[in-house]
Amino acid sequence: SHNGSELSQDILFYHKRPQVVFETKARWKEKQILLKVAFPFNVKANQAVFETQFGAITRSTKRKSDLDRARFEVPLQQWADVADVKFGVSLLNDCKYGCDTKDNTIRLTLLRSPFYPHPIEPWRFNDVKHTDQGEHVFSYALAPHTGNWKHGDSTRRAREFNNPLLVLQNVVGKRMKPLVHCNKRNIVIDCVKKAEDTNEVVVRLHEGYGDSTDAFLMPGFKTRNISECDLMEQSVKPLKLLKEKIQLKFKPFEIKTVKFDYRPGKNK
Repeated sequence: SHNGSELSQDILFYHKRPQVVFETKARWKEKQILLKVAFPFNVKANQAVFETQFGAITRSTKRKSDLDRARFEVPLQQWADVADVKFGVSLLNDCKYGCDTKDNTIRLTLLRSPFYPHPIEPWRFNDVKHTDQGEHVFSYALAPHTGNWKHGDSTRRAREFNNPLLVLQNVVGKRMKPLVHCNKRNIVIDCVKKAEDTNEVVVRLHEGYGDSTDAFLMPGFKTRNISECDLMEQSVKPLKLLKEKIQLKFKPFEIKTVKFDYRPGKNK
């Protein structure tokens, strides 16, 4: 641009993976300029689905005008999706969390560059500096699928996009059992961590499709006592390990936290 901003992009296509990745670099010097990327898809969609924290929400794509659309930018986590009866497309992202839709078009907000809020004065005053100035590196991707976002497994594909495989040279790897595994694809394991106040292992997971689900959770380490706990990691009820599996019942979009009394030195 005449202000010195530069954009460059590598567009990656895959031989066996139905996905198009846009790796973007920006040197941004604009002020009070909003940058979006727009994708008009060949689908007839009255609604779009957006991933939220621990779930997904459906919103209408019908807006009366472009001005009305600008008022209805909504937050998303790692994906947004539009689909009709047979076909759909998910827009995956790794760090951009504002989006709007109208009819069959999804727009993802990339850069904003407004004034910083004033550090001292009330909200109606602005600082003299602008945000988003300088170098930016980010990626987003298109992931087409048959059916709706559940058939397309959009949540899993977004996790894979945000956590790509690491390739190391001159390193011989060996097969390792996962720390914890679940047998249902709609159960998302969000974290495996040490408990805040003890040496126990905490696993937090949620149901991501909006479906009631019976699932088995399988730890990859030896453990003694197991309990379901609240978000403060306080035990609520004991759980049984039967044939190396823990049975859990999930309500739609339910979050569960499981705590394991880890036995170091006794792992499989």
